[in-house]
Amino acid sequence: MNKKSTIATAKKQVATFESYKKVFLNLDGEVVLHDLMKRAGVLDPIFTTDINQMLVREGARQLVLKILKDLRINVEHLRERMDEYVRDSE
Repeated sequence: MNKKSTIATAKKQVATFESYKKVFLNLDGEVVLHDLMKRAGVLDPIFTTDINQMLVREGARQLVLKILKDLRINVEHLRERMDEYVRDSE
């Protein structure tokens, strides 16, 4: 890779990261992340006797964990905030 290409790639990565922050780092984004966490089983065991199903579960889980890691979001903190939000909405 040449220097121009490396710089272009870095700029694209930064722009993508900024877009992720705009999408997920607000209340609506937290609701979506919480839903993704539940659907992907981030906080649940993935074990099943069906190895293919277990691999699918782990793939979904890893994708959501990557988003959380990239945004430096503490999973437990997010879950607590969402539980608080649900209680306040009732």
